[in-house]
Amino acid sequence: MTITNKLSLPQPILRAIERDDYDRGKSDFTVTELLNPPRQRALIKQHADEITEDVSDRLFALFGQIGHTILERAGMDEYVERRFYATVDGKIVGGKADLILKPGNKAKLIDYKFCSHYTVKEGIKPEWTAQINMLRFLAKEDCGIEIDEAEIMAIYWPESVKHGNVKDPASVFPVELWSMTDTGAYIAQRISAHLNAEIALPFCTNEERWASKEQWAVMKLGRKSALKLHDSIESAQGQINTLPAGHYIEHRPCEYRRCLKYCAAAPFCSQFKNTWQQCAA
Repeated sequence: MTITNKLSLPQPILRAIERDDYDRGKSDFTVTELLNPPRQRALIKQHADEITEDVSDRLFALFGQIGHTILERAGMDEYVERRFYATVDGKIVGGKADLILKPGNKAKLIDYKFCSHYTVKEGIKPEWTAQINMLRFLAKEDCGIEIDEAEIMAIYWPESVKHGNVKDPASVFPVELWSMTDTGAYIAQRISAHLNAEIALPFCTNEERWASKEQWAVMKLGRKSALKLHDSIESAQGQINTLPAGHYIEHRPCEYRRCLKYCAAAPFCSQFKNTWQQCAA
């Protein structure tokens, strides 16, 4: 991958991103890769020498790395930023746990997420639950660690707190733990999906593409955020009819957020090129 700097950001930031020392170790697949859409990974693998990414698009990832590095101070005799491995269906799967606490005979897995409060307003993402359970599986297979409790610690970007969107700068979310049998089966299914994608590209689902709903926002002049979001223009018009002058309707078409902003494979993806202007039903 080639890193560009279209906004001419300071050289120390560019160098910090270019010198990312991420090491996947001996993994055939990492937990993150298995969670990503098979089509995305296959295309990135095919076009690795052609893909470019701008420094500005990597800033949030850089902030996350900074936060994780600082939070390593929280470790004592526990496992901190430890990578675990397990072999599933002949493939080595690796994943790094942020922190595993071992009070007595019980262990707790803690994973840090740096995000907006909007990200978790309806609870943690399903892929976060899958990530935690895969890490739990790897820790057991690799080192025999019995994790019987896990949680996501969401640390909010300063803007979320500054604007009064949340009272606390961080929240803790317990994670539902799967059986080891179910987790192993899930990992095997994801491996199979990714291997098959290297032979014949599947289409990404709406969920994988982070498709948003088409909505109509009731807005007030001088205010940036919507008073209310509606799923139909008729519903929005109904609210407008009850409001004084100075309100209006803003159409917000659905979009594939991952494709538009978070997928390095998008320039090489026929599915994206054919459907980026409208969401499939």
